[in-house]
Amino acid sequence: MRKHVMWVSATLALALGTGAACGGSSNPSTATQGTSCVNASAAHHAYVVIEHASATTVQKCVGFSADTIDGQSSMVESGLKYQSQDFGGSLGKAVCQIDNEPMHYDKC
Repeated sequence: MRKHVMWVSATLALALGTGAACGGSSNPSTATQGTSCVNASAAHHAYVVIEHASATTVQKCVGFSADTIDGQSSMVESGLKYQSQDFGGSLGKAVCQIDNEPMHYDKC
């Protein structure tokens, strides 16, 4: 069963691949725009990209050794703050806040 994730206010994009595919370099510890990578020596890398409503972006690189990594693990490893709510069953989790956007919310 797949879990669905609903994103609010800020948009999250994940790019998965090797260091060469993500950073445009054959060195897996090199990340784009001068960002360092958490667990840079890992075989694979995911980039967590947040685009705020103001059009500013935040990019974090996360290295991982398994064949895949899910969105929640990527967020946790990136160190970015986020709030979510689990609706259970086929609804899964909803992200209520990413990188302090929105500043306040009443309901997720």
